[in-house]
Amino acid sequence: MDLVLKKVKIHEDMSEETTCFSAEMWEKGVHIADVKNDGRGGCHDIRPTKGNEKAAWKYNENLSLEWNRENFPIDHLLGEWDAVTRHQAKKLVLVENATGKVFTIPLKHSITNIKKTPKLLTQVIGIAQRQKDQGFTVINRNITLPTN
Repeated sequence: MDLVLKKVKIHEDMSEETTCFSAEMWEKGVHIADVKNDGRGGCHDIRPTKGNEKAAWKYNENLSLEWNRENFPIDHLLGEWDAVTRHQAKKLVLVENATGKVFTIPLKHSITNIKKTPKLLTQVIGIAQRQKDQGFTVINRNITLPTN
């Protein structure tokens, strides 16, 4: 997926029927919009950045008739972000490229401690590379893996 949410802020205390959040929406490396939801069950409020109205408009869920990952990528990305932030302390969080399903691999140490120990970091990078070779992407935001 070429769409990415950055600077995500979830306000759980304000979430009622839907997730209350704000974020920047980026497509193919370009900041196309700011998006938010007040958490009261309404649609996302997408505010395109100047010159990116067409790119941002296609993500407006009011235009979609079917609820699926392609028509509601913002919701999918929010779920993915939530899984990462909840589970990344002592787990690698993976998304299966073919299906978009999120999985975790438990680790013996927290990512913070792993990053302080070169041997452990090398082991985790090896695990991540094997998962990548099997069609998964590591989506932890608290560890940077080498790109090949």
